[in-house]
Amino acid sequence: MATQEVSGISMKTVFHTGPVTALCIHKGHLLTGIGGSVYVYNTDKKEQVALQYVLPNRNIHGIIRDLTRNVFCAFGEKCFRIFSVSSDSEIRVECHNEAVVLEDWILDVRFMEEPESQRCQLAVSVAHNVILLWDVASKMLLERVDCVEKCILYCAHFITSSWPSLILAAGTVFNQVIVWSPHGSRNDQEQREVIHRFKGHQGVIFSIDYNLKSSILASVSDDRTIRLWKLTFPSNSFDPSISDWCGMESSPLLTLYGHSARVWDIELLAEIFVSIGEDATCIVWDYAGNILHKFKGHKGKSIWSLACDKSGNFVVTGGGDASIRMWLLDDDDQQQVAPQLCLSVPSHLQGQKDDFARSVAMCGVDIVLIMTNGGCLLRYSVSSHTWMCLYQDALFSSYTVMAVSPSNTLVAIGNITGTVKVFDVGTCGLCSGGQMFEGKVFGLIWVDREHLLITGPQGTMYILSAASLIKTACLTLPVCKQRWASAGALCTDLGVLVCGDRGGTVHCYHVSLGDEETSSLPSSSFAKIHGKAGVTDVCYHGNMVYTCGRDGQYRQWDVTDRDLKLRSTHRVMKGMDWIDRLQVTADDTLVYGFHSSHFTLWSVTQNLRLMDVECGGGHRAWDCQLNGETARFVYLKTKHILVCDSTCRSRQVILKGCLHGRELCDIRHITTYQGKHGSPVHILATCSEDTTVQLVSISSHRGIPHLTVHHTLQGHLSTVKTLAVCSSNKGQGQGLGCEKIVFSAGGRAQIQVWKVTVNTSNKSKVISSKQSNQGEITDVKDATVEHNLVLRDNSQIYQSDDDIPCSYEHLSSVFLCGERHRWNKSVDGGQSDPETRLLCLTALCLKDVSANYPDTLYIVGAACSDAIVRLFGFDEKHKSLTLLQQSSFHDNCVLKVSHIIHQSHPRSRVILLSAATGGEIAFWDISHICQTYAETSSSSDKLSHDTHISKQEIDHERKEGHLEYESLTESHDSERKTSLLNSAEDLNTRSVAESRRVYTSRHCLRTLEESFQLSMEPAAAVKCHQSGVNSVHVFCHGDDRYLIASGGDDNCLTVTSIHVTAAGDGMAVCMEKCWKNVHAHAAQITGVWILSNRHVVSASIDQRVCVWELSDTNFLHFKVGLTKMVACQYVHFSDISNMDVWQEGSMVYMFLCGEGLNVLHIDTGKMERKK
Repeated sequence: MATQEVSGISMKTVFHTGPVTALCIHKGHLLTGIGGSVYVYNTDKKEQVALQYVLPNRNIHGIIRDLTRNVFCAFGEKCFRIFSVSSDSEIRVECHNEAVVLEDWILDVRFMEEPESQRCQLAVSVAHNVILLWDVASKMLLERVDCVEKCILYCAHFITSSWPSLILAAGTVFNQVIVWSPHGSRNDQEQREVIHRFKGHQGVIFSIDYNLKSSILASVSDDRTIRLWKLTFPSNSFDPSISDWCGMESSPLLTLYGHSARVWDIELLAEIFVSIGEDATCIVWDYAGNILHKFKGHKGKSIWSLACDKSGNFVVTGGGDASIRMWLLDDDDQQQVAPQLCLSVPSHLQGQKDDFARSVAMCGVDIVLIMTNGGCLLRYSVSSHTWMCLYQDALFSSYTVMAVSPSNTLVAIGNITGTVKVFDVGTCGLCSGGQMFEGKVFGLIWVDREHLLITGPQGTMYILSAASLIKTACLTLPVCKQRWASAGALCTDLGVLVCGDRGGTVHCYHVSLGDEETSSLPSSSFAKIHGKAGVTDVCYHGNMVYTCGRDGQYRQWDVTDRDLKLRSTHRVMKGMDWIDRLQVTADDTLVYGFHSSHFTLWSVTQNLRLMDVECGGGHRAWDCQLNGETARFVYLKTKHILVCDSTCRSRQVILKGCLHGRELCDIRHITTYQGKHGSPVHILATCSEDTTVQLVSISSHRGIPHLTVHHTLQGHLSTVKTLAVCSSNKGQGQGLGCEKIVFSAGGRAQIQVWKVTVNTSNKSKVISSKQSNQGEITDVKDATVEHNLVLRDNSQIYQSDDDIPCSYEHLSSVFLCGERHRWNKSVDGGQSDPETRLLCLTALCLKDVSANYPDTLYIVGAACSDAIVRLFGFDEKHKSLTLLQQSSFHDNCVLKVSHIIHQSHPRSRVILLSAATGGEIAFWDISHICQTYAETSSSSDKLSHDTHISKQEIDHERKEGHLEYESLTESHDSERKTSLLNSAEDLNTRSVAESRRVYTSRHCLRTLEESFQLSMEPAAAVKCHQSGVNSVHVFCHGDDRYLIASGGDDNCLTVTSIHVTAAGDGMAVCMEKCWKNVHAHAAQITGVWILSNRHVVSASIDQRVCVWELSDTNFLHFKVGLTKMVACQYVHFSDISNMDVWQEGSMVYMFLCGEGLNVLHIDTGKMERKK
């Protein structure tokens, strides 16, 4: 990777990922341009085999191959470079000479095929409609040709590969495609005339391609259209001369709309053509204008690059999500299918006149079971087209519930009189039957292969043995509007039944099969966790429980000590708000649900729709079964039984995994440990505009760095703008590995809290610096942890380094305007805006302030767009986030916050720093708030959130306003079981008022409220910038002295030295010295970090990372110091939004994010030796 040195200080890029901007297929290998590097992938083995840095300080926009030599040209911006790919014992990329820098932006290059010449020549098209001919060996310009059409080009494409017959098709800013040749007619100024113009587009042209054999020219545009023209030449030759091009005629062939946004690129093949666009979709067309395939696998927006196998077997796309995906074209199956079979109940099998099907289910792929309105249970074989009546009873007419066993051998039915019968589908015989209730069977579900869960009146539930219908357990469902179980799973080895009801609540029961006399209430319930439309499925796989519902989400749960613990929540895709079934395997998670009026089968691993059927929506009986790569979907519509078959083999092969789908907003280092190959493994947290947080690792193997996304944390409704990481002290000494508390926040005034556990090898050393959290001044510590992955249920799975090294748990979710209704008003009386954005967070554990404070309490400072600085207290034990204090001192949007733990006698002080768009940095003494929160939380610890409170107390406290949240339900049953109903956090769509309810000590709340009413004023404020402050970092260089580095919108880098004095309850902040560089960068500075008392690093939107040396450190007299740049490094992605730094000894790693992710390395030992 790139290394740049200034004054002996080196800064090296050790990892880069970002948008994939160039692709080229060559002999079973794929050459990829990411940033300035060429990555080589083996398309057969699906792995990366080589990496070479080719274009310094530039991004590769295209890779072109010389068809007569094993030589390639990578070009981007105004630069190109020649390289070759050798494949002796291993694949190597070797660069030839240095890169060539031209006068203008390069749009296309083409190697010239000159059989009589041994020289390698290159034709280059640049943005002002000029063609350059270069000699590659001597790097000399042989010829320059201008076109009479002097305008800016958006794209260009060379049609031939011979200089005497070279033709260029160019897309102009005037929405036209012009064709001209360097050997065409000239005007008086030796400019070449335009041969032909293609008109029709209503926007600028982004790409052009030409098929020599079919004489078809295609263009794609900003107007979302694809236009094809048929060219006719006078000689009808497949290799037309310049004179043929001058006499050429064109006729419009097709105008196609298939993309929902701008179309970026197109490539024409013999039988098909392929287009990509801003909608992150790759579409395969035939020349009749029909869409053959529509591939949607990339996240976010824009597929930037396209390469097609000339034989038409596959295409490869590179996206803005940093992923590379290969799409197979060797089959002609369609994802969206139409019914192949339409059935009606035969007249001789109807239970009554005009009988029709009321419900349908499948036993395997071949057998379809139908329950009719007349009470007939019918069996239909799709392969033999034969009908059979399994059972007929008028008592089962009009109302019947039916369920097929997981083994696909038994079917159970229940009716309105409380009767349940079980039939063997294979033998068509009755296995068991009897009356279970004195009333209606509301619910009937299979909880494993041998047991049924049925629900009767008053929420009575029985677990029945399917073979004999013997009651093995008697349970009671809590009161809700629709009081029956809609889904369930029996975890026999754990002694737990997990079920969901029609009210959207998930319940956990302790079950002892055979004890049917005891009426058991749930041990825990998670009220309306899946919304109000009900839980649709519960499944048990790999010691994990999965639930889903009609809220468009599925959730993963741990079972710890026979109780449920929510682990994660996932949303499949936008618009899929009805999930009806999950199928979890070792390799994939399949989601069955409905997207608008379409039935959809979705692969979570592939991020791909496997099946799509227009069925009218989810309010109907249906079933779907898989058999290998074939799926059969059966559903009812207008009293008919419709059967659809589809091939579900995924045509997607992921060569390089994706990161975020949109721009990264923040990055935080969690820990670093030594991997099994001896190289460091960095665990990072990233957040993005795509509303997700990701846990990723960066490691290196055989000199090639790799990034792996281990978890995607969902739950935010809008952009996740900021992250804060703080060490968790709760699990220290328990062998749980490295535990961190991660706070995430952004749009819609929302804060999420997660716990991340990193599991590393017991042979490797954890090298984790607490300085990864901005402003936290702490020493670097080492630790040794277990090699095995410790699960929440204390079971252990031994893994290699290639397996998932970290796990996470969601702890809390809060909306500023939904958490504490009575405290929504600010101290000044202003109303909180639900659209407030939280722009920055800083967090600290109170245990780090004082050893007397609880180790489960944290203070979180938030910079908010409504010009308010807010302080929150987080209780890890109770998983509650409480607003402690807020201030509207700043007149403008608050951009950044940080903190200092100031060691002083007799007690440590906590200083909060806040920076706003006015350019000032304010210093706040929040020690008394931390102390109040710690003392009140300790005094209320005796009353946990599970403490029973009577209905009278709850009503009284609501009137008095002393309870944090309203209760979840008013039912008498819930009142009796308040201590057992632990509502889980809704991670996405509902406010905290609908999540976990926390009842705390009234004295605690009153004390916090009194503290909240006190005014919060800064101890000092320093004007550092003319406008907004985008980054702040703190460094301790003495007992009472700190360096404050800041970067702003004014492109200025400022380093301020302050002296903090604390006496009694007072605190003073005095500025001693200031270093300023008003021209540090050419654009706003978005990241700063102080490496030592002499060196500061800064990052900017100008794509530069600079290391600065402070002039002198004499603090006796106040004066303005100077800075000197000692190292500089170019970053290959735009819009650097934030950075984090990890230091261990002389090793410094900088993690930068924006449109991509970059890791830089500095050896500070060189700085010290130079000094």
